[in-house]
Amino acid sequence: MPLSNFPDKLLLVIFFLCFENVTVIPPPQSDTRNSLAQVCQQWRRLMLATPTIWQNAVFSPIPFQRPINLLRLAKLWLRRSQGALLSLNFCADTRSAMPAGQLPTSAQQLMYGGGAFNIVKSIILPCASRIRSLTCIICTKSVIKSFLKIPLGTLGALESVEITFLNDFVYRLTPFTQEENSSFTVFQSLPNLRRAIFHIFNGIHPLDLQLPWNNLAIIDLGSTAMSPDVFMTIIHFSTHSLTEGFFQIDFTTYIYLDHPLAQEIPHAEARQLQRLRLRLIDPGNDHRIFSLLQLPSIRELRVELHDPSRGWEMSIFTSMLEKSATTLQVLMFSDLPPPTVPDGAPPAPRRPQRDMSYTELEELFKTVPNLRALHLPLGLFIHAPTMEMIACGQLLPLLVTLKLSSLSGVRVPFAVVTRNALAKYNLRGLGTSDLAPRSLAAISYVFIMVPHQDEQVLKDQVAVLQGLGYLMDVEFNIVGGDLNCFKK
Repeated sequence: MPLSNFPDKLLLVIFFLCFENVTVIPPPQSDTRNSLAQVCQQWRRLMLATPTIWQNAVFSPIPFQRPINLLRLAKLWLRRSQGALLSLNFCADTRSAMPAGQLPTSAQQLMYGGGAFNIVKSIILPCASRIRSLTCIICTKSVIKSFLKIPLGTLGALESVEITFLNDFVYRLTPFTQEENSSFTVFQSLPNLRRAIFHIFNGIHPLDLQLPWNNLAIIDLGSTAMSPDVFMTIIHFSTHSLTEGFFQIDFTTYIYLDHPLAQEIPHAEARQLQRLRLRLIDPGNDHRIFSLLQLPSIRELRVELHDPSRGWEMSIFTSMLEKSATTLQVLMFSDLPPPTVPDGAPPAPRRPQRDMSYTELEELFKTVPNLRALHLPLGLFIHAPTMEMIACGQLLPLLVTLKLSSLSGVRVPFAVVTRNALAKYNLRGLGTSDLAPRSLAAISYVFIMVPHQDEQVLKDQVAVLQGLGYLMDVEFNIVGGDLNCFKK
């Protein structure tokens, strides 16, 4: 059958298999949509009459001699999308948009059109009621203000938003007055908004955005430092809706109730929260919030730490996780990378972790008997008695994935051999708590970092054990690293 005789529905199925789900504006020369539309009048008519072909667009900040042509392209695309719900992405990869080796010199170059026109007034507002997903970089005070002042309820179909606020590379902060900060309306009366990601580099306070916190299932503010009070306020506002969150909490400049909307929260319960990622800056200064935070449904907790003076204090997390013993399955601890240093300057020395008694880790492990994956930070070692308790199932009986570092590592493969043998025959070591799960899981994946000089020794040891028939179902990933600075 000739293609000209194919019914429209079948042609559309073929068309959607031929091109990506999103339209790139301006379209590259290899754009499949343009190519198909030029085959014949029937195909062009069919494509222009199908709004869903044009409902997802990426606006690339490619430099144009006449930026006004970029605006014309955007408006043409909007007409083609007709009444369809839209997904707009103004955050294309600027590295691919700029000439090779060239970096943007002003924040406006990150925006579609390079600042020649206001993307809010010219593109976003004309189709605001149809936008279901919005991702964009918004720069300069005038454009930021025009966005934040969008009348309440205008973006009524909005379900997901990811916004980067940046005034400029030189003058990073946007000089809003207190009155302006309290009058932002864009996110008010948005009943469908469920996902909110913000990268705030211009000084806007997260609470000034007046988000519908009690609707949000996903909140990502991981690039925006906030005080513990503000974090607790957000958790309190979203207690019934939040299922996934990423927050950066800075304990170094603890300003009591540093915003009019911040509240003194005696405790906060995130009832639906299942995945939480915390980036903590010097929590040793004041770790009260960990005992006030309740996470009854948490399944995955990731903690990233920067605390050069105190290091890891596991006791502060034990008090929080005591309320989550039956649900937590994934626990990941990692150190934030050290700050960058100028070219030519010596790197900042890595500070060894503080001395930690084996009982401190054991108390933490006892609170999470259903844990299935554990990642420990570099330099925080599991003591031999604790490793023996894991091997015998007295601690972490359901653990299947383990990531750690060790100054020798020789005990780890033998501990896994013991653990998996007991699991195979459904045996438990002496001293196992009656409250722990009755079954014992075999460990199937181990990542271990050891000093460079011990890497090959440990690999050979694992190979010998596998040659003897042990560890056949265990994936070992052994890498060498600079651990000498952690030696006492």
